Amino acid sequence: LPRNENTSKDDDDEKKNVAAIPIPVLISCDLAGDAYAYSLLGRKGKRLLLGHTASMLTGVALVPSRNSNDSDIDDSNNDYHGDCIVTADRDEKIRISRFPESYIIERYLLGHTNYVTDIASVNGEPSLLVSCGGDMMLRLWNWKTGQQIGNVAVDGSGKIPTDLATTRSSSDTQGDEYFVAVIYDDCNRLSLYKIHHDAKPADHAPEFLLSLVCTIDCPSQPLSIAFEEGNNGGTLLFVLMREPDYALTYTIVEKEDGKTVLTEFNDTISCKGLKLLRELAAKEDISMPQTILEKDQYGNPVLQKENENRGPASADAPWNRVERVEIARQREKRQKKRRLQRADAATEQKTES
Repeated sequence: LPRNENTSKDDDDEKKNVAAIPIPVLISCDLAGDAYAYSLLGRKGKRLLLGHTASMLTGVALVPSRNSNDSDIDDSNNDYHGDCIVTADRDEKIRISRFPESYIIERYLLGHTNYVTDIASVNGEPSLLVSCGGDMMLRLWNWKTGQQIGNVAVDGSGKIPTDLATTRSSSDTQGDEYFVAVIYDDCNRLSLYKIHHDAKPADHAPEFLLSLVCTIDCPSQPLSIAFEEGNNGGTLLFVLMREPDYALTYTIVEKEDGKTVLTEFNDTISCKGLKLLRELAAKEDISMPQTILEKDQYGNPVLQKENENRGPASADAPWNRVERVEIARQREKRQKKRRLQRADAATEQKTES
């Protein structure tokens, strides 16, 4: 995020270059509607990236601009091809902002009819994004165009989908396949969906199809999931869950009859860390949360925005904080300058012609 000046004594021209030095950061969002970046190199402090006015954030994700082999993209049309930060909120919106210049909004993804609970990029397909929400729908997006290209009602028996994870799996018979795992609130169910490309879509029909591959019941309620590549090249699904199991690992297996299933992964070497974690959690009698959603006395989700209560501006609404007003003012100043530069360039081009 910070930029350092890269100078060279041998070439005076290089003294003018300012190079962006990438550093690992942790991106988080809060109930006040703000997203922050924290350095993972021991640097103190945080950087405010963006905020959703009068709403609260329910999910955040970073999406890459392209695959590593897409360096030949034509930038002549001045379209943005950098990385983006995706944020979802309780008001059915998914916002695409540039990263780290997060004050520039690229577009919105609109289609959910209730609050969004989670978002995730599709591993191996930089333009695809998947989301789920309180409308009980799993939606697939092309975030670069803003179009919804697939959707399906989740198989949660009326339970709210709360977390999802995506992965790409390669096989000798099927080639590259893309999967989406989904878990639900107050439910032991774990669903696995597959992304299919519709070769001949009907008029106004989605370009992709999301189909349910299999469903299993975990021994305890899942709270969070994440895919990771295993040591043997396979794909592992790590599931954090309530006691007494705490954490388990599953793998995607293609059976001889062509069916794809989720089976528990019990490799003693790869799962040694998880086994130690479960033993420690059981020894300390750690109590896991019953849900990741805030609920009222009747068990209904409550998505209430929390006003900022930190620092001297605690009495103000978050969207009225001085730093946010200043950021908006500087953004307007930069946009005005760019408009003037484009107008001057167009005038100069006409004069030359």
